[in-house]
Amino acid sequence: MEFTDIAFALDHIDEGIFFFDNEGKLAAYNQCAGTIFHSFAEMGILKGRTFEDLINQCIEFGEFAGTAVIKEPQKALANFVKRHNKPPPKPWRQRLADGRVIQFREYITQDKGIVTILSDVTDSVQTENRLSDSIDAFPAGFVLWDATDRLVVCNQHYRETYPELADIIKPGLSYKSFLQAGSNSLIVDISGSYEAWIKERLAIRRSPVASHEQWLQNGRCLQINERRTKDGGVVSIEIDITDIKNKEMELQNHVNEQIITREALERQSSEMVQLLEDYAIEKDKAESANLAKSQFLATMSHELRTPLNAILGFSEMYLHQVFGELGSKKYLEYAHDIHKSGSHLLELINDILDMSKIESGKYDLSLSQVDVIGTVDECVRMLSARANESGISLKVVQPQTLPVLNADRRAFKQSILNILTNAVKFTPNGGNVTISAILADEKCTIAITDTGLGMTVEELKQAQEPFVQIKRGEGRSHEGTGLGLPLTKKLIELQSGRLVLESAPGKGTTAKIIFPHS
Repeated sequence: MEFTDIAFALDHIDEGIFFFDNEGKLAAYNQCAGTIFHSFAEMGILKGRTFEDLINQCIEFGEFAGTAVIKEPQKALANFVKRHNKPPPKPWRQRLADGRVIQFREYITQDKGIVTILSDVTDSVQTENRLSDSIDAFPAGFVLWDATDRLVVCNQHYRETYPELADIIKPGLSYKSFLQAGSNSLIVDISGSYEAWIKERLAIRRSPVASHEQWLQNGRCLQINERRTKDGGVVSIEIDITDIKNKEMELQNHVNEQIITREALERQSSEMVQLLEDYAIEKDKAESANLAKSQFLATMSHELRTPLNAILGFSEMYLHQVFGELGSKKYLEYAHDIHKSGSHLLELINDILDMSKIESGKYDLSLSQVDVIGTVDECVRMLSARANESGISLKVVQPQTLPVLNADRRAFKQSILNILTNAVKFTPNGGNVTISAILADEKCTIAITDTGLGMTVEELKQAQEPFVQIKRGEGRSHEGTGLGLPLTKKLIELQSGRLVLESAPGKGTTAKIIFPHS
């Protein structure tokens, strides 16, 4: 690969990449690197400058936020240079004055040079903040411990449950230290020694699935549901069930007082059974809901996206052989598979997060004037290569012009793309997919018709339910979460539109997106 090819590839990466030689001077950088800081435009030529020169320019220009940088610029500069000369094993972040957050990753090369990679992680930080807000809004105690049993994050409800321990409930606190410090708050009528109780609690903690009740000294009772995360940590949901336990005790007292006659005992026994059955059903529902919530919070944490972005970024560098040829062609095939799988996983995560936002009422629309024809053409171009590979004819039938729509451009485009992707996916080789757009009766209708296998009325209903996949053909199923169509339907309805599906076995499917237009 020629150097110009490498430079071209680097210039199309949306991360700033700087190469410092073994003398500490900037030898090369990509296009994004030259624009990530506003002050670089004032400096002109960057090559030949040291990392210290570049950061000092940024500080003097007022690029960085934070009182430490503003009040002690020389100390801040020294800290930047120290991290640069001895790169830490983990990335670190710096907030800018314009509100952006930049992540630094640095590596020492074989010739003792340094590669500095700058990424704009503002969206990721905002997502982390939203996740933190969601955890704080959770109506029960929530706490996440890592694989070494140290506290990662907890919400305010959890802290309020143990007011005596408010000063120590912070990230890094070990679970054993928590038990030791909270013995006066936690232990109620234990049998055996204090050490035995600690050992028992740690043993319960190591179980793959653990749910137990804990009475506190202040008279409250907690139902604690603990689940292991995939990385060996523990998610714990603590629900205050004091009222339920008090009602149970009241019920038991009532039963003990009502031992009068056989008829009365039988009647009371029947009532007891019914109450216990109802309680068991409600308890199972609560546990199922808590399990689903804890699994979602554990799975959708920001820890998923950060390593996934690294996988995508580095696999793309392998694909373009940024640092030289990889050798065997198998490495390129593997890099392609890694990048493809990572991209697919990121799409699935985004779909799940979008569905979660919609269901919680936190999906924010950004309405603007949307060009229907241009958006349709853009979606068709994105899928034309896939259609050609499958021998599918992709045809567009629409007028020369259509009025613009007042809609969320991203959601509108995603809706068309999801339906068009399904049409191509479920249409056999040699089939046809047609997309048309018309304006009639003050409504804009985009219709996508395929010659696929089609669906029954019952299958149409199932296809619009989240996480449901319809098997096609001889038991053949397709990849995905089953969120594409349900997510599309909700996105359209958020914008005052409608999704109408028409299908029959052996006759294909037509999906109509109908938007009001005045």
